[in-house]
Amino acid sequence: MKIKITTRDEQYFDKHEYRDFYRMESGGDVIFEVMDGEPEDSNLCRDFSDVLNLPLLLERVHEAGKNGEALEFEEERAEF
Repeated sequence: MKIKITTRDEQYFDKHEYRDFYRMESGGDVIFEVMDGEPEDSNLCRDFSDVLNLPLLLERVHEAGKNGEALEFEEERAEF
């Protein structure tokens, strides 16, 4: 199972009001994404709602391991 992790490159922080994000993709699907936002939005119902998907992510990784798939991570720094 290959998981691509994308975060914002620091050179673009000022362009995006010093806000960062963390995205995980597998098989072309975004499986986890959280981002900095307004303080009133920094809760599980908004900016951090993908935390609720962690059990599904762990289940997918576990199944891949049971099927003999290696776990591989690719990291990328992006502008967006």
